[in-house]
Amino acid sequence: MRSILIERILPALLLCGALVFLLPMFARIINAGNLLGLGLCLGGFLLWCFKTPLHQWYIAHGEQLWFRITSRTVLGLCLLGVLLAVGLTGGMLYGAYGKRTQNADVAIVLGCKVNGTRPSIMLQQRLDAAYAYWTEHPDCLLVVSGGKGSNEDISEAACMYQYLTEKGVPADRILQEDRSTSTRENLRFSKELLVKQGCMPKEIALVTNEFHQLRASMIAKNCGWTVSSIPAHTQPWLIPTYWVREWLGILHHTLLGTE
Repeated sequence: MRSILIERILPALLLCGALVFLLPMFARIINAGNLLGLGLCLGGFLLWCFKTPLHQWYIAHGEQLWFRITSRTVLGLCLLGVLLAVGLTGGMLYGAYGKRTQNADVAIVLGCKVNGTRPSIMLQQRLDAAYAYWTEHPDCLLVVSGGKGSNEDISEAACMYQYLTEKGVPADRILQEDRSTSTRENLRFSKELLVKQGCMPKEIALVTNEFHQLRASMIAKNCGWTVSSIPAHTQPWLIPTYWVREWLGILHHTLLGTE
């Protein structure tokens, strides 16, 4: 059984994993998530390909002190990486689904890429989640937050406003925040806008993809807010890439306090 696992199942899983991280690249989605995932899968496959000479090398040097220290250090780092991945995934799932809102007065839709004047796939998912929540809570105020990128024809806020009003959300239920260029600015400028409007909500919910909810709520806490979540579902073929990227984003935010 062990030989079947090593000889057949393991390399197949590694190649399938590499393909999963490679697929988004064909859609011109290249980021730290799929680069790291692809690198780990291909690196694991290369180790499998050279398992025989590596095993012989282990037999030749396995009793030497430097080899034992190095191999145990590498093994420890690998185990630490696995534990971090499991812990971060659990936290991300809780951030998305363990803090779902029941009756938020205000929902802030965090911006994402705009293709010309239309929302990207991921932004549309966030908007659809916001619209679904609004249909059940028509008194909720929607804040669409996002500035204009260098390759975008209109601001993300304007794009979101257009999309939601076309679906039937009244214009007076939407506030546009069109200056922000990051999640931190999304939240800070949205807070300023709400204060300017004299709005003091009892509960604020963040509308973003499920993988992004935890880090967004951490940034919101730094801005003085306690928020709940309205998670937008990510297309399955994009989940591995964006979840791995988000692991790095959460670690970066936790260790350095930045996005």
